[in-house]
Amino acid sequence: MNILRVVKRVIQRGNERVLLVEGTESGYLGSEFSIQKGEAVLKKQKKIKTLGDISRSLLPKLIYDRIILALRADNVATIESSISVFRVHQDELIDEGELDGLLFHALWSFLNKFRPLAAKKLNTSELDLVIANIVVFGIKLQGHNVFNPLGFSGKELEFSFRVSFISRSLLPALERIAGRSEIGPIVAERGAILASMVSRPGIFFDIDMTKTLWYEIGDECGFRGSIDWGYQNVYSSLGDALGVSQEYASALIPRFSSHRISLRIKGVIEKIIRDEYKQFKDFADASLKLEHHELLRGEGRVIHFEDDNVASVFSSDERYRISDKMSFLGQTTSSLLVLFPYVHPQYEYLNLLLRRRAKWLVPLKMTS
Repeated sequence: MNILRVVKRVIQRGNERVLLVEGTESGYLGSEFSIQKGEAVLKKQKKIKTLGDISRSLLPKLIYDRIILALRADNVATIESSISVFRVHQDELIDEGELDGLLFHALWSFLNKFRPLAAKKLNTSELDLVIANIVVFGIKLQGHNVFNPLGFSGKELEFSFRVSFISRSLLPALERIAGRSEIGPIVAERGAILASMVSRPGIFFDIDMTKTLWYEIGDECGFRGSIDWGYQNVYSSLGDALGVSQEYASALIPRFSSHRISLRIKGVIEKIIRDEYKQFKDFADASLKLEHHELLRGEGRVIHFEDDNVASVFSSDERYRISDKMSFLGQTTSSLLVLFPYVHPQYEYLNLLLRRRAKWLVPLKMTS
């Protein structure tokens, strides 16, 4: 992702007041940002136990320009993909009526293809699946990028969609939040959004305490599988080797990184890091092989730890690239999540058509 290009778009839009709510392992983290002079400036932060607490204890009376809900993978499924549609009269110029129909046809094709996958991922039925957001973030005419195809001719249009699905049970909490934003909340899967900012094609591994989620980055971008390995494995193995608690073991890692530890303990930690890294890569290789992605290596496999200490002791190699949580793509993860709506060109006209036609599909106030 080109950060300078994103910053220019932010500057062009002017200052905005943004609330970011991130799903964490222990609840949620609410962060208020001011987007000013091309930077996401953090104003205040507060930990929240449930989504319901956002509307009760975090949101002030003022309305935000944007509210971004970057939720965990078990709450939302965000999928990016492109759908091609073919015109009947390819030599005629495209008018608004035809574009409206082609866009809606492409959307239905997208939903028919990915709704079953989203339902399976969220462990719910398709009847209980709700669309939280739909956005067009790209369009091609005959394979060429265009901002607006009106007045052009051609055989094939390709629309790129980003759609977020949620379970119906989550809807009441989101509806209470929706009214506090000028244009409706942006609901997205945190890992999928971070993955979409990595160079394509590739694989993105998002590692939390107990498991690893991995995402495919290519013509389609979205969740593909999980691995039974989390950064807690490092602390658990270290605690067992030294006969100490996991809490004490986690406190040893910063001392190890800054070389403030005995040679004996250093040797123990180095062995555990090697063993655990090997175990992770064995699990990852097996999972990728099942999905026929085993040929992607090095820059094509990016690992993102949700723990700064563990991220600091693993090193990139020819098979995997480690991305530090606090400097992912040169930015904090929170800053990237706040800026992600600006990454792609803003297809305002197409999204206006989409909001008009898909209004009945999306219970929440739609945003682009």
